Amino acid sequence: MLLDPPRLPRLLVVGAILATWPASARGQDTASVPTVGRVQGVVFDSTLGEALPDAAVVLWGTSHRAVSDGGGRYVIEGVPPGEYSLVFYHARLAELGVSMGSMPVRVTAGTTVEMDLGTPSRFTLSVNQCLLEPRAPGTGVVAGWVGDGDSGMGIPNAKVTLSWATAGSAEPQSRELDTDGTGWYRLCDAPAGAPIAAAARFLTLQALRREVVVEGGGAVQASFLLWELRPGRVSGTVHDAASGQGVEGAEIRLRGTRLRAITGKDGAFRFGDIHPGEYTLLLEHLAYGSHRDTLVVQSGRTIAVDLRLDARAIGLSPLTVVVEAVPLTQRSRGGLTITREQIERVGSRARDAAEVIQALNLPGITVRRRADGSLCVGYAPGQATLMSFGGCVSMEVYINDVHAASADMALHVPPEAVERIVLFRPVEAGSLFPINAANGVIVIYTRH
Repeated sequence: MLLDPPRLPRLLVVGAILATWPASARGQDTASVPTVGRVQGVVFDSTLGEALPDAAVVLWGTSHRAVSDGGGRYVIEGVPPGEYSLVFYHARLAELGVSMGSMPVRVTAGTTVEMDLGTPSRFTLSVNQCLLEPRAPGTGVVAGWVGDGDSGMGIPNAKVTLSWATAGSAEPQSRELDTDGTGWYRLCDAPAGAPIAAAARFLTLQALRREVVVEGGGAVQASFLLWELRPGRVSGTVHDAASGQGVEGAEIRLRGTRLRAITGKDGAFRFGDIHPGEYTLLLEHLAYGSHRDTLVVQSGRTIAVDLRLDARAIGLSPLTVVVEAVPLTQRSRGGLTITREQIERVGSRARDAAEVIQALNLPGITVRRRADGSLCVGYAPGQATLMSFGGCVSMEVYINDVHAASADMALHVPPEAVERIVLFRPVEAGSLFPINAANGVIVIYTRH
């Protein structure tokens, strides 16, 4: 229907008048239009690895506040839209001798903002102690915790040995440190950029050896669980790839140790009484050049190494390690297990493994979707990390004990295909998994 041009201005005026009437006069229900938002989350004690109840959470400069419950959860209702600073207070902060800063939060009408809070972790506190000590340029901080593998308790006066190669010296340099009353240690002037071999012991208990690298002015965590371990052994041969004959005169070293061997006519070499853990094997030969690879020596086991080289000084095949299959019993001693029964209980409202973890509201575990759409499941070690990484530091993901190339894809496994999920805290994961486990590990076991 065409409008009569003379009537058009009158219709515009009537429309403008209607637009200025109150919503109730136009027949709209104003009660259904939200005008406030909500802020909620979990307060976490990162030093103890558990939720923090009775924490006072406040939107600074306002009367909006809440107290966390027994599970560390808090909810601040009726928050008008705007920009705020979120802070929390607790007697635990006074015990640790720290004062927490504020976190910015933006509230919009009708929305719920998730904001997790936490005390600094023991690692952060240890690193901050190094700020009070003089440090040379080109150094960083190595710090960590040493605990008993069976009880999970920190071990005071445990011995931590850190060693590294120095320029112009055939022997590695080492430092031995004692843990404090809670099992923590720190080295404030570790050399930056150099592989540092780290090991720990207490009486007859030992930890799996590992290597770390720290950047200049940075910090890296190396924590250990101690067990009753037996020395391992390495038995290997070096062959010419074309002829299959042994390579004589190759120098074999295990980096960060004094272990060296020269191959004989048959190309054989052997190392005995090796502390269990991860090593970098280095090979040098005048005709074949250099080669390196990683060995994982297990407690009381002998691993067989077969290394094949060609005359162009290029390793044609990677290091082959043959070892008797050993059940990973140590992993069963730690971790938080999500059972099949728990998965079925939340499966109706979860689309994948990540949402199963999120639905169970596990203390200290946060699930976030990044701006690029990828998933992140992480262990929240403290507010400093939360502020730096947007509330989520990714854990490594394994499927049936095999490291997943894509953590995001692994976390999308549907609930009906999952038998159980085991989550390892950073201190547990760093001792049980050799690959990038400093932020924790998730192991997903499938049903078939």
